[in-house]
Amino acid sequence: MSRINENLTEDIRGYFGATGSGKTYRIKKDLGSAPRVLVYDIKGTFGPSNGFEAFTDRGAFLNAVRSSNQARYSFHDPSCHYFDWFCELARHQADARRMTEIVIDELGPVSTPGKAQGHWHWLISIGRTYGIKIKAGAQRPSEIDKTLMGNLNGMFVGRVQRDKDAAYLSAETGIPQMDILNLRGAPHYEHFLWAGRGRYKKAGK
Repeated sequence: MSRINENLTEDIRGYFGATGSGKTYRIKKDLGSAPRVLVYDIKGTFGPSNGFEAFTDRGAFLNAVRSSNQARYSFHDPSCHYFDWFCELARHQADARRMTEIVIDELGPVSTPGKAQGHWHWLISIGRTYGIKIKAGAQRPSEIDKTLMGNLNGMFVGRVQRDKDAAYLSAETGIPQMDILNLRGAPHYEHFLWAGRGRYKKAGK
């Protein structure tokens, strides 16, 4: 049987906001009970306490991913050296017959403005047909690749600290800049949920 299914629906979501805006909480909430999840985790926030088996050794992570069709694994890489390796592994294991959620909790340290690079570009632009769903977060979306931004069909917009960040998100979403700047952080965790141009709603935790 083929690893490809052209009929699958795109599911690429971005989560943006300053530290403490609630974006990681929202990623975990949106994952729900998805049976197969692979996380590239810089901060170490996806672990046993929230249902993930965490790895720091690449060999052990690779073997675990290859041997299981349903598992929630995170690869902890505080050095940010192995992002492309992680994406390559996800690419080679992608299969439309077993949907896989790919989570990048903090994209800023491993991405730059412009076209997405390496295997990350493949996951964004082609991964849909191989059963890949993406959830990626960043504190400052203006610092990450435009390939992701141009393919998003869902977005969490939380509190930001800089006018330029609010202006960037406003231009991308159509949400008024002042409405973004006025969002409150903890303990309110106010945010917007965006589902396309002109389609958004304000919410709290």
